[in-house]
Amino acid sequence: MAQRLIKKVTSLRQQTLTSSLMMRREKIKEYYRQDETDYFLCNQRNRTWCMSLLF
Repeated sequence: MAQRLIKKVTSLRQQTLTSSLMMRREKIKEYYRQDETDYFLCNQRNRTWCMSLLF
């Protein structure tokens, strides 16, 4: 019983995480679509930060 509940909570948490990540990624895409040069510069300056935002 408890095991099933834990599974449910875990999958729910993963779904929430995934959807929030997707939303974030969309926002960022939109932001950088406006100015791709900025995106490039940002990539050069701090690649890990950019990657963490996109993925």
